[in-house]
Amino acid sequence: MENLVIQVKKNITLDKFDTSVKMSLSSDIKSILNVNAKSVIASVEQSGNIVSLSGRVFVSVLYLNQQNQVQSGETSVDFIQKQQLQIALSDLFASDETSVKIDTFSGAEILCSVTHNTQIYGIYKYEVSDFVGENTAFVVNKKSVELNKFIASASDDFVVAEEQESNILNMQILKADAKVLSFVSHVNVDKVVVEGKLLVESIYKDLDGMGLISREIEFKQEIEANGTFPSMISDAVVEVRNITVTPEEKQDKTNIVYAIDVFAKAYVFEKDTRDIATDMFSLDSEIQNTYDYLEFKNYSCKRETSDVIMSLTDVSTIENFDDIVGVYSPKVKIEIVNNDDLKTYAEGKVSAFALYKSGEEIKRHDFSYPVKFECEKEALEILEDVSVQAEISSFKVKAGKDLEVAYKMSTMFKFVTELSETYVKSFEIKEEKQKNDYGIKVYVTKAGETLFDVAKVLSVRPEIIEEQNEIDGVFEQGEKIYVYSPANLA
Repeated sequence: MENLVIQVKKNITLDKFDTSVKMSLSSDIKSILNVNAKSVIASVEQSGNIVSLSGRVFVSVLYLNQQNQVQSGETSVDFIQKQQLQIALSDLFASDETSVKIDTFSGAEILCSVTHNTQIYGIYKYEVSDFVGENTAFVVNKKSVELNKFIASASDDFVVAEEQESNILNMQILKADAKVLSFVSHVNVDKVVVEGKLLVESIYKDLDGMGLISREIEFKQEIEANGTFPSMISDAVVEVRNITVTPEEKQDKTNIVYAIDVFAKAYVFEKDTRDIATDMFSLDSEIQNTYDYLEFKNYSCKRETSDVIMSLTDVSTIENFDDIVGVYSPKVKIEIVNNDDLKTYAEGKVSAFALYKSGEEIKRHDFSYPVKFECEKEALEILEDVSVQAEISSFKVKAGKDLEVAYKMSTMFKFVTELSETYVKSFEIKEEKQKNDYGIKVYVTKAGETLFDVAKVLSVRPEIIEEQNEIDGVFEQGEKIYVYSPANLA
């Protein structure tokens, strides 16, 4: 008996865990304006049912010192985490999203907690019994299914570099962050091509105060993957590992130099159509079948973009508000998702913070606003994930009262169509059948029975029933099926 080995890509979400980070800054803190955390996974290994992660957390902070000067600081700390998995995976990769909160700060020290939301990616292998070529005494009901056959994986670290001209002089970069806006991957001969866009946001200060520079940067990288062809398909993961933004002044202008360290991993699959045994019986013996489910998924992603202008905050209610400095760090949190047969609806909040002048001081004001998104879908598609990237296009204070912010929203809806087929996992021969060498077998059908169902009950091949009866699709209640001649029962 030859077994069909199926290898599929699995994503597993680990339990959340925290890393404590202590940061010492160059001067005493008056107030914290912004804090961000990023995690880079260095290694992921599985031993038995235990998966071990190790990596490093990077934390950066923007704060006001006691002299009302905007300062920045950063630190990093290593972490190790072990958790239990229910299945064994190979070719492991981990991606980590983080959130951070300030626990306490005093003097020039900050203590914060970083929460990890980790996804494990890997290849899960299992076997389906293939009964093709078995003894002719076994009658097998087979069905064709389309599978993604795993071929190879490939990964690469690369640097995305770009320069931007600016008329801002005496620029100091206080804080820079980069994220993946979008990407696609496709397969060529012996390589996988990954290309997309990064969004880089840099907070700076100059002689006039503070500001924000947003920059979309395109990237394209070829990753070696031996044995691949353009007819194959790929599923990739892309993440930003590190970013450096450096201003270089040249005469009456400034060149802003970007260097972003990016990591990409691609899994390559080939479409493969195979027959699986969905039911079987023996003409000569009583057998017992063990059934299982073959599960596979088809993914589709749909991106929607929109420009949103909102009147967010009545700044006249802010005590001692003089003038707006800038609006920073837009984030969207999805809170409610609803579906009908034709559309998916997502609701949440977009949040950001504004820095404003209050006399000689710079202060921070946080705000949020409800947002809604929708996307068309097919009837069988199920929403698996929705993510939104928000970019600030412009902001202004209208009539000295309302802070109006314009956002560019990019929403990614990831749908999945989940399919499953029952298949025969194994069988056991119980005993030999007592053959009836003469006479006619008569069977009265039940509603909904198929030709194979009746053949299984009568222990004859389905084509024998077709030859000796007028068969038209699924049987109705009470139809009589006749099988005769001793030769047909052998």
